[in-house]
Amino acid sequence: SPLYPAAFATDPGVVGAMLIVGSVGPTNQISSFSATPGNGGCINGRCFKDFFVVAPGENIFSTFPGGGYGFLTGTSMATPYVAGTAALLFQFWPYLKPDHVVSIIKLSATDLGAPGVDGIYGWGLVNPLGSLSPWGSQQIAVSGANVGAFVGSGEVSGAALAGPVASALRQSSIASKLVFLDAFGRD
Repeated sequence: SPLYPAAFATDPGVVGAMLIVGSVGPTNQISSFSATPGNGGCINGRCFKDFFVVAPGENIFSTFPGGGYGFLTGTSMATPYVAGTAALLFQFWPYLKPDHVVSIIKLSATDLGAPGVDGIYGWGLVNPLGSLSPWGSQQIAVSGANVGAFVGSGEVSGAALAGPVASALRQSSIASKLVFLDAFGRD
């Protein structure tokens, strides 16, 4: 099971705003050196596996102290991959809260190992592109104070709609500039 500081992910003041990161190799198998969440480590119904994701951590091309580049291996190479995904989410939607970013990263992870959240891979392999996709029920923003806070065009032509609804929206001069929001308020 993960040790501290990773185990802070289940602490009451931190829960939901932190991830534990493990490493996988080029075939998406858990690295021999990587911690796994196991099926224990549960405090008040919050278990290590509920906050565990994996990312590439073997033979990662990186910088070396004192200059130069080379290949490094370790969970310290997997963690920046996850941090980069979080930074990408904050870049596009700066109003997201840390627990939203953690939830999006977990929900968009590619499931590995046993189906669902498991004691080896947790939620699975972090998927940066998948994290940019909408999650949960989607809504159409209507007039109000909140709409102006969202960044993006919300153009219907860029939405993944098909059939008569999409056709009607594209032809409507009023509805052609709708903003679709996912469960996290992302446009």
